[in-house]
Amino acid sequence: MIRASILLVALAPAAWCHATLAFDAATQSVCATGIAPQVLAAIKEQSPPASAFARAFAVYFDDSTTAMLGDYAVDGDRLRFTPRFPFVPERIHHAILDPSALAAIAGLPAPPAADVQRLGFRIEAREPRPTARVTAVYPSGDVVPANLLRIYVVFSHPMSRRGVERHIRLLDEKGTPVEHPFLDLEESLWDPEARRLTLIFDPGRIKRGLGLNESLGPPLRPGGRYRLVISAETKDAEGTPLAREYSREYRVAAADRTSPDPRKWKISMPHAGTRDTLIVIADKALDQPLFERLLRVEDASGFPLRGDAVVEGRGTQWQFVPAQAWHQGQYLLRVAAELEDLAGNRSTRLFDEPAEASGIRKESRETSVPFQVRK
Repeated sequence: MIRASILLVALAPAAWCHATLAFDAATQSVCATGIAPQVLAAIKEQSPPASAFARAFAVYFDDSTTAMLGDYAVDGDRLRFTPRFPFVPERIHHAILDPSALAAIAGLPAPPAADVQRLGFRIEAREPRPTARVTAVYPSGDVVPANLLRIYVVFSHPMSRRGVERHIRLLDEKGTPVEHPFLDLEESLWDPEARRLTLIFDPGRIKRGLGLNESLGPPLRPGGRYRLVISAETKDAEGTPLAREYSREYRVAAADRTSPDPRKWKISMPHAGTRDTLIVIADKALDQPLFERLLRVEDASGFPLRGDAVVEGRGTQWQFVPAQAWHQGQYLLRVAAELEDLAGNRSTRLFDEPAEASGIRKESRETSVPFQVRK
């Protein structure tokens, strides 16, 4: 909220309708009221330029002798001054109204014994807006495989895309930083709104048979505990630091080198005539952002159903609420081939599976899982 502390208001004689000056916090403007109606009518009709008001109605910053630039407008029974540039918080401003000079602008006789009106006001500082914070981190479970491929960090506000790598650390159970666990962070690792950051573990340290894997090993060791720390110095898009530091601890299990299998998933059967939630329980924890967007439901004619999907169960449950009630009959759950588990394994291949002699991996199309809706 913005407030103004009125320091001084001098009232004009009754002869000129008790003209006064006031600061309007809601519109961040200064209003002159009590001006003779004929003067306001003449100003509104003539629309004199703002420069003409310099000696009649002016606002000054602090002790400056140069009037602030702004616009003048007749607003009902008042004359309003709106500055071209905002008033400065925590500083004193001065407004002056000369009724005689104002009457001259309107081409009317000066009011008798009309004193110059003066107003001093100070703009209170704006209450600070809520600062950005970390709202979610995926994987959301406490245990991750040693060959974990990605960590997603979700922020409440758009963030600065530059320099974030300086404020993110991965610490082992002794508090020692893990050396270069992630790929270099670039703008491409942010979503379009700059609210979700994707941290990708260096594949060279995860894939078996590669030099970095042999010399340094994976960033995460089975049986260890690690803490991801997002420093409070991380800046949002406006350059404001986070509200507080964020940290998240993971326990590390053995490396996962098995593919997810949609054919083993469990599907709850909703009832026809309802908008029951369709719950799909995967055979293992999956990459949550991919899990949320790479599944769809089709009816018997192949038409995709509209609705809302969320992932729960620490990355193991896909829940879908249709926009319209279910109809009795056959449906298909379509699972895109790009869906991956926490280690980057797909249903068609393992993340560190070697390519064929041609250098190209075989990728199948999406998997279809049928289910039926009954009464």
